[in-house]
Amino acid sequence: MPYIVATETSLPTYYYDQQTLATTLRKYCQAIGLDIDLDIIDSLFHNTQIDGRYFAMPLDTFFDPPPFSTVAARCVEEAADLCEKTVRKLLAAAGIHSTEIHQFTSMLSTVVSVPTVDAILINRIEFAPTMKRVPINGLGCMAGVAGLSRVADYLKGHPTEAVILLTCELGGTAFWQGGVQGYLQEALDRDLTESSFYTDLVSQIVTVALFGDGVAATLMVGDEHPLARPGLPRVVDTRSGFLPDTLHVAGVDVLDNGFRNRLSVDVPGLAKTGLRPVLDPLLADHDLTVDQIGHWLIHPGGPKVLTATAEEFGLTDENLKLSQHVLRTVGNVSGPTVLYMMDETFSSYDLEPGTYGLVVGMGPGFSQEAVLLQW
Repeated sequence: MPYIVATETSLPTYYYDQQTLATTLRKYCQAIGLDIDLDIIDSLFHNTQIDGRYFAMPLDTFFDPPPFSTVAARCVEEAADLCEKTVRKLLAAAGIHSTEIHQFTSMLSTVVSVPTVDAILINRIEFAPTMKRVPINGLGCMAGVAGLSRVADYLKGHPTEAVILLTCELGGTAFWQGGVQGYLQEALDRDLTESSFYTDLVSQIVTVALFGDGVAATLMVGDEHPLARPGLPRVVDTRSGFLPDTLHVAGVDVLDNGFRNRLSVDVPGLAKTGLRPVLDPLLADHDLTVDQIGHWLIHPGGPKVLTATAEEFGLTDENLKLSQHVLRTVGNVSGPTVLYMMDETFSSYDLEPGTYGLVVGMGPGFSQEAVLLQW
């Protein structure tokens, strides 16, 4: 079974508390004369249960955002710097040299770069020229879980090798630097009493109330690698699920003024119906039940997603504690979020040998990913 050896994370420079962000959005709506109940902004930001979030670019230009091309280029620069910092920390923490990495798997959605960011890193860090590159784009919030799963599949066939899994998202910056402003400008010409448009407007506000920026990297090795040892979490098994005819539920559109998120109100309900056929067979194949899972790493898409998942599987507040903590302190950083939880697990949890854990995520598709771990 593949092992997770170490995890490291990094956050951008700029931090804003939730009230400051809500006030900025209120003032923008007032400045452009958008006739909506501004109290709904405060309510939606408060309901996320987030204290504050980190961004790669400051909000200094919020009232006059730069062109999308400028934002996109800046995001690539910031992402490369954050990723380099994170990977270097990971290599040092794991005690492995960069030339000993056999594969580099990277997961990104809102950082658009060709060649991809991993190629930039290879020009900054001395990796072996024969190292395999596997950039995977577009998985959004489930990217971290899917990355663990895909790397584990690879390592089962290459048990002596080591792989870096890198996840990076700057969705907070992407949505705040032109995307939400463009949408609110368009709203000036729309009938806000139209129920479908008003629902979409609320969805856009929820988007900028939830997402932040972040980077996380994990070192995984096969079970015959020298760094594989008892006490580390092992990937026992993985599962994927896909719900057809749900493309509208979650995703990101690229428009002239920036990125625009698609986040349907159906997500919490689909989290319940989609996860059941994924988790039940996974647990059954290993003669396990939900109450035998001692550690939960559920991607916190938002409080409603966590509540829906808890109701479906009978989870306790203790089961949700880690997800709620990460959501409160950094927000939803999309794909890297579950690896932030893994990093928190390494630093703050002392799990008994034999403890089972579940890493769970959902994202565009609409799809589900689950990874069964054992310590």
